[in-house]
Amino acid sequence: MNNLFFRSSRISEEIKKEIMSILYRKIRDPRINCVFITISHVKLSRDLSSAKIFVTLYNNDKKNMIRKTMNILIKASDYIRIILRKNLNLRIVPKLSFVYDDSLVKGIYISNIINKTMNIK
Repeated sequence: MNNLFFRSSRISEEIKKEIMSILYRKIRDPRINCVFITISHVKLSRDLSSAKIFVTLYNNDKKNMIRKTMNILIKASDYIRIILRKNLNLRIVPKLSFVYDDSLVKGIYISNIINKTMNIK
């Protein structure tokens, strides 16, 4: 079981690195090139056939822009998967699904609330 976890973790990290590279070097869509995108986490299924890619968008509070960027990533997922197949030495390249990760935004919000209450006292 531990060996399976290690392998899954290692593959997740490789997929994360490769997708970041693909987003910055291969995807030429001007609608997402103006947004700073990072991948916060990759969660693989147990059989490695699918991967949830958790995406954080920096300096972008507008829900409309977030929705558009996520739609672009979802539509590009097959293309990204083809490039992954070429770059990674995997028997099965997982089907990709992109998910917006708002944990950073929530963390900043909570931190601001804490800072404001600390300054009030």
